[in-house]
Amino acid sequence: MLAAGVVLLGSAVLGFHVSEILAERSLATTVISTGLWTELVEEVGGKVVTRGERVFAELNALPIVGGTAAVGVCLWLVGSSLLTMVSRKRWTRALAEFGRWGWLWWLTPIVFGLLDFAGTTGWLGTEFPLLLRGTLPFWNAALFAGWGATWIALAVPDVPAEKRALHSPSTIPAAVWGAMAAFTVAFGWMNWQLYDALLLPHGDSAMYEEHLWNLLHGKGFRSYLDNGRLFLGEHVQVVHLLLMPLYLLWPSHVLLELCQTLALAAGAIPVYRLAFRATDSRRVGCLLALTYLLYFPMQFLDIAIDFKTFRPNGFEIPFLLFALDAMESRRFRGMWVWLLLAMSCQEDAATVIAPLGLWIACCPSGKELPDGGVAHQRARWSGWALAAGGTLWVLLVIKVILPWFRGGADVHFAQYFSDLGENTDSIVSTVFQRPMAVIARVFRAESGLFAIALLAPLGGLSLLSPGRLAVAVPLFGVLCLSDITDSPQHHFHAPLVPILFWAAAHGFPRGARWGRGLSERLGFLSQPSAVPATPPPVPLVANGRQLPTSSATEHSAGTTVSAGAVLRYLRRRAHRQVSPQRESACLAGVAVWCLVSAAVSGFWIGLSPASLAFWDPHSSAYWRKMYVPGERARQIETVLEQIPTTARVASTDLAHPRFTHYERSYDYSSYRPIVPEDCEYIVIDVKAPGSGIRGPADVRELRDDPDRWRLLPDKTNGCFLILQRY
Repeated sequence: MLAAGVVLLGSAVLGFHVSEILAERSLATTVISTGLWTELVEEVGGKVVTRGERVFAELNALPIVGGTAAVGVCLWLVGSSLLTMVSRKRWTRALAEFGRWGWLWWLTPIVFGLLDFAGTTGWLGTEFPLLLRGTLPFWNAALFAGWGATWIALAVPDVPAEKRALHSPSTIPAAVWGAMAAFTVAFGWMNWQLYDALLLPHGDSAMYEEHLWNLLHGKGFRSYLDNGRLFLGEHVQVVHLLLMPLYLLWPSHVLLELCQTLALAAGAIPVYRLAFRATDSRRVGCLLALTYLLYFPMQFLDIAIDFKTFRPNGFEIPFLLFALDAMESRRFRGMWVWLLLAMSCQEDAATVIAPLGLWIACCPSGKELPDGGVAHQRARWSGWALAAGGTLWVLLVIKVILPWFRGGADVHFAQYFSDLGENTDSIVSTVFQRPMAVIARVFRAESGLFAIALLAPLGGLSLLSPGRLAVAVPLFGVLCLSDITDSPQHHFHAPLVPILFWAAAHGFPRGARWGRGLSERLGFLSQPSAVPATPPPVPLVANGRQLPTSSATEHSAGTTVSAGAVLRYLRRRAHRQVSPQRESACLAGVAVWCLVSAAVSGFWIGLSPASLAFWDPHSSAYWRKMYVPGERARQIETVLEQIPTTARVASTDLAHPRFTHYERSYDYSSYRPIVPEDCEYIVIDVKAPGSGIRGPADVRELRDDPDRWRLLPDKTNGCFLILQRY
């Protein structure tokens, strides 16, 4: 009866929460589009009302509450039945435990409502309502993540200690490979379709393919988007040159997209290894790897919110993850190789490499480092070298390399922080002379929302390893100083993602301990049972050579594991004697909490097929709008037929990627108001989203200089304007 009451109360609270969201457009549009909100309001019998600047809905909450109550009861009965089959508990006990503890999570909207009320009164400051309402998707994620984690914690069956096989982290489970394949197929298809649909921007995307083409054809490592100067004046990004052998076989921008998608998917491998090494659990490793693939801040490195699809700094994520994996495996030479590859992606990789080196140097006998002796000292010296080298590299890039390629001009990204100064020198002066102004910018509501957007999809698990998380703090603080960079929906946060998952992997043990403590207080897991003091007898292998074993071990099942895995097993058992059932249940519950947090957050915010926006016809990310080529895409072929490949062409942004293989491809936009004198053709994408040119009357060259330009006859059904110089 108590469980039934909790289920009904939690369902009713969720129903009122849904009705409150639907009643106010400003709140609803944090999770759904305006068009979908209007449809849902009408579907539940309400109507949209406009009073002044406020737009809201008048609706009856009782049908919504009744509907959520019915759904809640059905989920309770079905979930308890499944719990009975999985854990072999009595049905009445399953009903009591799942209803009593699972539906407590459905009461979290009460906390959100109280905080929202306090925000409207002004008690918590003027920025608090902005921060709170921006976090609505993550409140919903926590609700379902806690509910799912509770079911898992109750469902994990008893696992006798002698049957718990030890495994090597080098063996990647089939589930991880399958998830990586699904990610590659989904995002590979989306990238390809964006290119075919003529929706791929040239700036920050196709320009990198132009680098390869121009370099192969003797034009230098440049894109004429940047006035023809060498690209090293913008960023130290050279990693895409490693794709040159493949590019010789398939000179297409789509190749770069597919390689980036494969690289991001491959990051699931080191994530699995990091989690397995921290927990000795294949299940936890698999679930964190799946969490990585569902983590929307990582997905935005493949397709950003503005549909920019390729940037070399996306490769930083797998390179840094493999470096962390190599570090924990005590393969420091491999770590250096991966870190050097990461630094070839963009100079911002050094902003996490330097703090990582400091962490390595100051980490006393951490299990990521050798236990002592010469190897331990080498590791510490490697840490100091990374800290010093990363710091010096950042200074060298900003003050020497980039200005040299820019003819002495300051770095272009200094303008991102224009509120602090006009150039890098004045920005640094502001940091030291007006520290309170800098602190005020860091602690804005936008910065808080940025932090929550990075941490909440991991269930906050990274916070449970604060030392590792501190490696990301310097770069995070810098990103918070600009309104352009403080978002996980673009590309600036790329170096932060590996650190967050590294910290999350090592947050599992502490999260499991907290879960065990909570389960002991609540009493919904079985009591600890006897645990053997030693691991199951298995032959040990170290450095490829079998170690001596006892006769009992020699006649065991024959499972082969690394000596390090057994040492970790013994260390954990010596540290805390807990039943395998309770340990498995708590670790699995924490892992599911993490996975569902990522999945639900991505459902509300992401762009992938696992998101609402992908299927919402009213969303700008609707798949029929973005991934189905239309009339514009078909007519671009007609444009290409009219212009020889030896010509020098200026084109608008979305048409620009089709001209990167021409003699020269210039940018025709408000950023480049003057067309170069050697330009022979201008191609204007009239039907492009956001185009400010709708006809010949809007073209400044035809209006201001008609004697030098003529308009070619339209063969594109009004989709494009083609100008040719006399």
